[in-house]
Amino acid sequence: MPFLQNEVDRKNAEFWNELCGSGVARHLGITDSSSESIKKFDDCYFSLYPYLKKNYLPLEKIIGKTVLEIGLGYGSVSQFLAKNAYSFIGVDIAKGPVDFLNHRLMLMEKPANARIMSAHKLDFSNNFFDFVVSIGCFHHTGNVKHCIEEAYRVLKPGGRLLFMCYNKFSLREFVSRPVETFFSFYKESRVLDKIERLHYDHNFAGEATPFTEIFSKQRLANLCQRFSDCKINTENVCGRLRKYFVNNLGKILGTDLYVQCTK
Repeated sequence: MPFLQNEVDRKNAEFWNELCGSGVARHLGITDSSSESIKKFDDCYFSLYPYLKKNYLPLEKIIGKTVLEIGLGYGSVSQFLAKNAYSFIGVDIAKGPVDFLNHRLMLMEKPANARIMSAHKLDFSNNFFDFVVSIGCFHHTGNVKHCIEEAYRVLKPGGRLLFMCYNKFSLREFVSRPVETFFSFYKESRVLDKIERLHYDHNFAGEATPFTEIFSKQRLANLCQRFSDCKINTENVCGRLRKYFVNNLGKILGTDLYVQCTK
């Protein structure tokens, strides 16, 4: 198992060196990393996920807090957190997102607090952070259980964890794999094969992510039992008609599960 985990980590460090969101940036015509281009990307990002700031990242939960983000992508959430938190640190297993976030932080005249680090081995003391955020990262790591345990360890008593993982029982899964999804209610998670991973995430070269696991609400709730409180919401719909369904059907059969826990 350690060897297999090390191999997943190595492949993730290579794959995610290309920023998650690069395809959107290309579609927007973004070719540089200026403040103007970053704002253009961030405005698009938060318009695609209108529920993110409103429901999961309210300012009253961030201002004055020490915040850790795990998995940085293009850095939209990172910049929002860094702007409003008392102190902010971002970590990612890949160098590209870390370098890009440090560039963002430099433009904001904030400390360059992005570091290369695995979600499975956070180099922080126990009871260190008020808030840990990870949007769309844990399900790629190969061991969500360990990620949650590490987040629990570094959170202060009363601290909050927010993370997002893909939903095993989403409309997307019922449409693409109806029989398998319908008859797999007894399975709480499923590791995707290469073709399935490709339909969720891929890079410019058309390569699938090294690892993706999708989850039921029950499985994630079980993994968060150490927390004093756990709430799981469903969000997001994929496809051309997304804008019509993101605020209704997405709340029932959405692609993403947002998990909010209190230590």
